[in-house]
Amino acid sequence: MEILEGVIEHLLDAKPDILAVSAGFDTYKECSIAGLELEKKSYRRIGTLIGQTGLRRFAVLEGGYAADSPILIENFLDGFLV
Repeated sequence: MEILEGVIEHLLDAKPDILAVSAGFDTYKECSIAGLELEKKSYRRIGTLIGQTGLRRFAVLEGGYAADSPILIENFLDGFLV
């Protein structure tokens, strides 16, 4: 999360017109692809960090193969669509 916060800070410095997000959920702890350990609530935080930029934005669904994927996507969108 600290890395994402830093990336968003640099992103805002660049003043983009629009933000394209590759929304992948294979970072979830129960997805065996990436071997990372994000929790369900992490995706709401990620979406919120992006949503709070105030930038025009869109997201494209990428990977994520856990049974909880619908919950992860919903959590992400709850923050992203602020």
